[in-house]
Amino acid sequence: MKTLLFLIVLAAAGVGAYLTRPAEAAMKSHVDDLLRNQVGADLDKGDIGGVLKGGVAAVTRTNKFSDYYVVTRYAATSNDKSLASCWGVYSQILCTGPSAKAGAK
Repeated sequence: MKTLLFLIVLAAAGVGAYLTRPAEAAMKSHVDDLLRNQVGADLDKGDIGGVLKGGVAAVTRTNKFSDYYVVTRYAATSNDKSLASCWGVYSQILCTGPSAKAGAK
């Protein structure tokens, strides 16, 4: 009986994760905000090199969205260098990468 209850709870959690996983547009918007905040932080510090790198990264950026049914992943790279890697589950988005610290919400 405990096993059946556990399986029902696990199935409910899986269905909830499937129905509430973030879409590609939400993930892209979050990454855009992170990278924009990084460029703003570099500009506030007077780091012109960081601002130029951010501009080049914005032009040469490639994005990859992956849907794993209960979680989603969004990776932004530029010239084979990771800009941000984000995971989404239950309508929550967690990003890691060089710009995640400056743009964390």
